[in-house]
Amino acid sequence: MNSKKSHILRICMPTGVSAREMFHKLGSVAGPYRVLLDPVANQRPWGNESGSSMNGFVFGQPEAYLADEVAEWFINHELGRFMKLTSTERERRLITAGLLASFGSSRPSNQRTYKRRFIVSVFHLRALRAIPLGRSGIVRSPGLGPEQGTPLWRRLEKTAIRALYAFGLDMGEVIIDAGEEGLYSVEEVSPTPDFTDAATAQLYADAMAEHLGRLDQFSSEETEVLIGMDPEFLLFNRSSGKVVPASRFLSHHGEAGCDVLRFQGRRLLPLAELRPAPGRDPDEIVRHLLHAFRTANTYISDRNLLWQAGGCRSAAFR
Repeated sequence: MNSKKSHILRICMPTGVSAREMFHKLGSVAGPYRVLLDPVANQRPWGNESGSSMNGFVFGQPEAYLADEVAEWFINHELGRFMKLTSTERERRLITAGLLASFGSSRPSNQRTYKRRFIVSVFHLRALRAIPLGRSGIVRSPGLGPEQGTPLWRRLEKTAIRALYAFGLDMGEVIIDAGEEGLYSVEEVSPTPDFTDAATAQLYADAMAEHLGRLDQFSSEETEVLIGMDPEFLLFNRSSGKVVPASRFLSHHGEAGCDVLRFQGRRLLPLAELRPAPGRDPDEIVRHLLHAFRTANTYISDRNLLWQAGGCRSAAFR
């Protein structure tokens, strides 16, 4: 361990059997990491607005608190707020984040179209597995799930990560309906996987240990920290009220290019994307960004187009 800096995970979970099972699994995971006694447990709340029903534990190297600096990484710190949301509020939050959602009562009762359902396990912006579900919700054999790196896996991973991120969660399971025309709808978000299942508990315990290993490795290396960005915008014709595809002016690659957008099952290229070189500080990255803007300006020849960015999308893509 780097004696100057150590890393620990502070994992927030509701009090219950599942949390106890995860506690025991982390205590026996292979490698240098163990569940630690929190020296400030009585002074530190578990989770944002968590209340008394929340509990948690610290995971790291046994000598972590002996380091000169201890970096704490909170897992599911927003769990308390999530638990207070109603099903309707959760669904509305996902829709606001740009996802399709069909929780419980809002789901059509007569579904005759062919759909595939998956339960996707996620830890810290990475999908760990995707298991197909039967019509009754019974989990099929994990071996029937999509292989990592395939288009189906990437779509499921992206949807599940976005769903958890919308609630400020780092860990959980998401049930996704992969329907017709490439439409992926979130049916359920669970921040507490069923750790009473030994395979599930092992999956997440290994992911936590692997994450800490990467953090410790990063701390031990002489690595230069850089700031990067890749802002996107639309080209809007104010006269016609329509979006002009960025692919008319920009190629896929380069400092200024176009990016793909999936809309209603179609693969479109309406987005312009700037890819400035990273910078060592904010001043340098802004200089690189201005250079990327000038590059885009040389290729986008129509001066009547409005370069439109921000959270309010064009009506054509709502």
